[in-house]
Amino acid sequence: MPLPHIKEFLGHADITTTNIYASADNQMVRDAVQQAASNTPEPAPLWKGDDERILQLAGLK
Repeated sequence: MPLPHIKEFLGHADITTTNIYASADNQMVRDAVQQAASNTPEPAPLWKGDDERILQLAGLK
């Protein structure tokens, strides 16, 4: 997101103030990626039914 948009959203008068809050060090990025990865749900199965039937429909059996 462009920094001026963040500045307006936070209500800062000076963009240098926003720059303080908008920067992240390597550890912060690492923590955010780990947290996002741990909150990722398992994908829903594409097929709910008899496995034999889907294999037949796919021409694999």
